[in-house]
Amino acid sequence: MASNKKKFNWRSFVSLYMTFSGIIIAISGIILYIAPPGRIANWTHLTILGLEKSQWQALHTLFTFIFLIAAGFHIYYNWKPLIAYLRTKFQKKTTIRVELYASVLITALLYTLILFEAPPFSIVMDFGESVKDSWSSGESEPPVPHAEEMSLEKLAEITK
Repeated sequence: MASNKKKFNWRSFVSLYMTFSGIIIAISGIILYIAPPGRIANWTHLTILGLEKSQWQALHTLFTFIFLIAAGFHIYYNWKPLIAYLRTKFQKKTTIRVELYASVLITALLYTLILFEAPPFSIVMDFGESVKDSWSSGESEPPVPHAEEMSLEKLAEITK
């Protein structure tokens, strides 16, 4: 009697997990791009889509970390198709040399331009900072850094 029960497909699971976590990483990255500085977010207990900034940071960091682990498994589960693809390319004497050099060159160029804050990258970062700064007002600023973590007694003593 043959069993109709299928085994858990780890290859599909990893691919789907990477898709869903990629969406979470993208959304949390956008939220963190526009979220106010921590001093304001923490003092006002600002929530965006029901989560505080620290929760968005945790989601973004941990999903990215686990995404990288899943990427390793993705390569592991797709190693044979990857090698077969490369073998076919080399047997047909087609080369990905130009694409390889172009992708490395573009990556190095982007890396350098971003580090030196060159336009248009500086414009994107400046826009994000202006959005973050727009959250700030006299009412939203804490009286001292990390005031939300202090006892009322300590806060009253400092703000005399």
